[in-house]
Amino acid sequence: MTTKNAKERKKVPQNIYDEEDDNVEVKKTPQSFNSTKPHVFGERQSSMDYYTESDFSQGPLRGWFNLFALVVGYYMLLLQYDNLTRTGTFIGIQNIYDWFHRLDMFPAWLCLVFCSFFSPFLEKLIVRGIVAVPLAYIIQSVAEVALVVGATTVAVKANWPLVPTIFFLAETLILFMKMHSYFFTNRELQMAVKEKKSEITSRTTTQWPQNVTWFNYVDFLVVPPLVYEIEYPRTPRIRPAYLASKIIAFAGLWTVLHLVVSKYVIPIFEKLTEIPLWLAVAQLSIPILFCGILIFYIVFDIGLNGFAEITRFADREFYEDWWNSTTFGEFARKWNKPVHEWLLRHVYLQSISQYKMSRKSAMLVTFLFSSIIHEYFMCVSLRMFRPWLFLSQMGHIGLIVLGKGLKGTRTGNLFFWSFMMMGLPVITVAYCREYYFRKRGEEFTFW
Repeated sequence: MTTKNAKERKKVPQNIYDEEDDNVEVKKTPQSFNSTKPHVFGERQSSMDYYTESDFSQGPLRGWFNLFALVVGYYMLLLQYDNLTRTGTFIGIQNIYDWFHRLDMFPAWLCLVFCSFFSPFLEKLIVRGIVAVPLAYIIQSVAEVALVVGATTVAVKANWPLVPTIFFLAETLILFMKMHSYFFTNRELQMAVKEKKSEITSRTTTQWPQNVTWFNYVDFLVVPPLVYEIEYPRTPRIRPAYLASKIIAFAGLWTVLHLVVSKYVIPIFEKLTEIPLWLAVAQLSIPILFCGILIFYIVFDIGLNGFAEITRFADREFYEDWWNSTTFGEFARKWNKPVHEWLLRHVYLQSISQYKMSRKSAMLVTFLFSSIIHEYFMCVSLRMFRPWLFLSQMGHIGLIVLGKGLKGTRTGNLFFWSFMMMGLPVITVAYCREYYFRKRGEEFTFW
């Protein structure tokens, strides 16, 4: 990469909201998407992955992590033995059966994956000159909308339990984002080859259209990233011991999560129609926060690292140290790196480069899109529309502005955790309170 290209590269903002990038300019060009690719994958590790050279395994507090793992493991075995002697089954097995025993679930999931192959099919038509690029934009947009609308219709009419419905909707959005990234990144690669832009074409030995193969698309579907690249960094081999450790960790944390939900969350949910709102929030603040942290660890450290190991995907930085956040802008870009990278590339930077928006307008559009997606989950899963999560997500903009002066301070971190400890149970109660009212056939009043 030349010095000139390197300097241009540095001008691309690396985050949707970063106080240090306020004066960075993005080239606005509707013909090319070159300015929308700030991220380059590399060999990195997850911050909490104990089985690598991470902060947890090498830091001075690693002994406390070992103690926590031993306590969780001992407690899990004790609880599982007690439940096995009393009920004849392990904790959580019955729940898994109740959630996924219906035979219509898995064909619907497979159908979703099959529908996503429309994107490489369309790309092959573009390569052969059968479909012009302007028409392909329209066809791709219609296909993406059809995927989401069709999957939503299936989820609503199938009337599955809450958990498998959430999984199905998550798969829908993952495939939607991957289809979108595959198409638009290939347009960028096509433009780069046409204009002979070395800063893009030099990053891989394979160029467009040689990358347009079924195998390349399948590889993109199974790796954790949501943004498309022709090639990803790979590890030399799959480590069976590492996979086994993730499976054991999942079993242990699943048991703990099941215990917390059944003992400290569900009983309060069942009393939501009888106790004041403020009391429900106060009683749920710690359990809901703890459950949120456990779910985060299960998904981002155990789940994504497990898939990364199976696919030998080397870039394991699926999150950063969001627990040290001192502003909500820092939290937004650290806690979910795969989604942040997709929003950064395909919503935020594309709004600036293609639609000539200002950085503030692009940030607003990005938050709006993210808020709509979050509310979509709740609306379809609970089969009711209440904009509490949407308003909460959009409210992050105000929190970012309010906390800007606290960046890098302990007060900022306390401010962040205070809102997390109270915000999560407020949103949970807002939805579950009405859910239980409807379940009992009673008239709902929010307060």
